[in-house]
Amino acid sequence: MRFSELVTWKNYQLSFEQISEPRKSQSALRIFVNGSEDATDLLIYPASDVSTFQIDFPSYVSYMVTYDDYTLFDVSEVFTGDSFRIFSRSAFIDKQMKQLQPVKKYTHYSLSCIEHVVDVISFDEPSIRLLNSKDEQF
Repeated sequence: MRFSELVTWKNYQLSFEQISEPRKSQSALRIFVNGSEDATDLLIYPASDVSTFQIDFPSYVSYMVTYDDYTLFDVSEVFTGDSFRIFSRSAFIDKQMKQLQPVKKYTHYSLSCIEHVVDVISFDEPSIRLLNSKDEQF
C-alpha cells in the first residue's frame, strides 16, 4: 500500500496512536494510526470497524505532532488528500527549509487525525502496513 493511494480516500477518519524512532534499516520514523469511516468508532476503540496502520519512513528531515485544538487552517497551503495528505506548499515546509539545507527532493506528508495533526518531511515515501482490518479490500 502506498501513501499516494491513501491520499485518494475520502470520508475516512484517523486517530493518532503512537510515534517512535526505531532507527532500523527500513524505518527511521514509525507512526501508528487507527482509521475508520465513522469517527465514533475511533473514540470507543477497540471497535470492530477500526483498522490499524503502521507507517514507516526510511528517512525524515523533521516531524511534528500537534494537538488539533492548537492548529489553524492556512488558506495559502496547498495539499491533496483528506486525512492522508501530501503538501506542495505549507507553513511547515517554509519554516523548516529556512533552517535546513535540503540535499535532495523532499515531500511533506501529513496525517490529519481527529485530535492530532502529524507532519513529516521526508526524502522517501513511507511504507504502509495494514495491521488489522474489518475487511480484506485494503
